Amino acid sequence: MALRRGEGASPRRAGARETTDRVISAAEALIAEHGEHGLRIEDVAERSNVSVGSIYYHFEDREGLVRAVLQRQVVTVWGAQLFELFDPGPALETATSAEEFADGYMGAMRAMHSEGLAAMRLIAAEMLGSSLSREEVIPRLREQVTAVLDALTEQCAPLEERGYLRPGVSPRGFILFIRSLSAGQIIVDLDAHPFDEEEWVMIVEGAVRSMLNIEARPAATAPRIAHED
Repeated sequence: MALRRGEGASPRRAGARETTDRVISAAEALIAEHGEHGLRIEDVAERSNVSVGSIYYHFEDREGLVRAVLQRQVVTVWGAQLFELFDPGPALETATSAEEFADGYMGAMRAMHSEGLAAMRLIAAEMLGSSLSREEVIPRLREQVTAVLDALTEQCAPLEERGYLRPGVSPRGFILFIRSLSAGQIIVDLDAHPFDEEEWVMIVEGAVRSMLNIEARPAATAPRIAHED
């Protein structure tokens, strides 16, 4: 019986895929631990249990391995994870007013801006900087970011349909601004002076509510920066 095209080679391709996935996972973990500049092929070989020669065969050089890591992170960090963090769907499912949507969506925003996700935010920032310095990775990054923004915009369409958004604010404008707030959180993470998490969440909530058809809640206290003595 004749084999279908490519059928006989599939086990070999599967083995190569398993090897490259193992190497990329090891390199990704080492970059998270030591930074991109601390990545050594010898350490990747030891961590992945794949020979140095095999790593060079599959990735050509260290830069090729770093690009492979970035290509994966673009999909995970700037793809599925980004959508999950900013998805307004759960808040919209139960909301019967813009006020209720704001209260529900702030739960997601509070989690996104929490101290517990600081490490993930900094990894995303480092990955973004590394990706933008490599022309081969930029198209994939742009593709993923655009795809996620398109999906989130579609998820936000009911905000406009129900009249929850203020006049002049579009679903895409809403989600782009919310996304920009998370970039601001990275600056807060890097600030040498500690900034109270609750104050930042209050600022974020004020920004979210300002784009919705609800009256703004009066702030209990003015935002302030907490400095260590």
